[in-house]
Amino acid sequence: MADRAESEDETVQLRRVALETATSILQIRQRAEQEIRRANEILQRRTKELAQALVIMRTTLESTTDAILVTDERVRVTDFNEKYLAMWKVPREILEHEPFGKVGEMASQCFCGSPTISRSHRGNYGHRSGEL
Repeated sequence: MADRAESEDETVQLRRVALETATSILQIRQRAEQEIRRANEILQRRTKELAQALVIMRTTLESTTDAILVTDERVRVTDFNEKYLAMWKVPREILEHEPFGKVGEMASQCFCGSPTISRSHRGNYGHRSGEL
């Protein structure tokens, strides 16, 4: 009888521990789900803000009367406006896919036999001849 009582006590205790563990896991999961929802809301809000800022930047870029070419710290073309395309006669594909040196070469063709613009661009970006 004692063995049977011990076995029942052990079973009750195991069930209680299993229930406590399951409850703890459920609470942890609910907190994690809340955090994920909160993070997702923040991400959606920031994505919307970024998209709005991009629209404003793009509108400003296109509304200016200047031809604008934007590069990053590695002198890769990151953006440009339509006036740049029209003024410098550089095909969109070159601006979107070629290194900056190629862009400078194409733009320099607007000047009668002079690579001046290409040298000028190199000077603006701190590169020596041949680096681009």
